[in-house]
Amino acid sequence: MTCAELLQLLDDYLTGQLFYEQQQVVELHVSTCEHCRTQLISYRYTLLAVRQLPKQLPLPPQLAQRLWHVMQAEYQRLYGPDNTHQGSGG
Repeated sequence: MTCAELLQLLDDYLTGQLFYEQQQVVELHVSTCEHCRTQLISYRYTLLAVRQLPKQLPLPPQLAQRLWHVMQAEYQRLYGPDNTHQGSGG
């Protein structure tokens, strides 16, 4: 699994929506890749913080999409547009 592939599965992993086999692949990659382990921890804490916010209004779809694009742009800035960064585990 590449870091880019992990990034695509991160939300599903943290919300328990992956098949068991996919979950195992994610966990193996995270166990060997410091970068993705840090990303996972950071995203987990972000989700926990967001869940603590008042649920008065849903997040507008445009804002959710914008946040996702910002995250992707930052990843590409760090690792280039081809997303070839791989952890030490491959």
